[in-house]
Amino acid sequence: MTASDAERKLRELSFLHEVAQLASSARDWDEMLRVVIGRTTDAMGAEVSSLYLLERSDGLLRLVATNGLNRGGIGRATLRVGEGIVGWVANARVPLATRDVRSEPRWKWVPEVDEKRFTSMLSVPVVARDEVIGVMNVQTVQPREFGREEIDFLQTIANQVGPRGDRLPADDREPGRRDHREGPVAARVGPKAARGVGALRGLERPHVDPGSR
Repeated sequence: MTASDAERKLRELSFLHEVAQLASSARDWDEMLRVVIGRTTDAMGAEVSSLYLLERSDGLLRLVATNGLNRGGIGRATLRVGEGIVGWVANARVPLATRDVRSEPRWKWVPEVDEKRFTSMLSVPVVARDEVIGVMNVQTVQPREFGREEIDFLQTIANQVGPRGDRLPADDREPGRRDHREGPVAARVGPKAARGVGALRGLERPHVDPGSR
């Protein structure tokens, strides 16, 4: 292991420790999402990080947090399970790394959220109690081939977020219980997405788009 590799590993471990502490101590789901999503962008060296949560009854994945995309889409932008890269990852329960989304047949443009300048994308399932509750993504402007360690790193971050969302008290998930200016996720998304309940089983190996190799 080179000195740069060791330094990167140390940064990753430090970040994961911070996420784990926040996930276990944060009383506010929105606060945790803002910090984790914001810090993930830096930790992954990306321009965008985002989180979609699953509304199982409707089969919809709804954007609940982002750093880098149009925040006006929070609570409004949706994809069905199986639709687009995000929906595919939720359905398959495996990460997907794509070097260029424009050449990826599973990619779907989400109006008022996506931007043409973002090229590469890495998406991983968010799982709690062996159920998919959402999908976490990072995107970059420059073409990028996400390696095995980067995929594992983002998956580990998502694994920290998942159990926290599943343990939230009911009051913290109900819209209208808190002012939307203090809690945009709970107030603007609604109880289904805030609960983050999924129903898909069986974690498989990550899928890397052949075009990204």
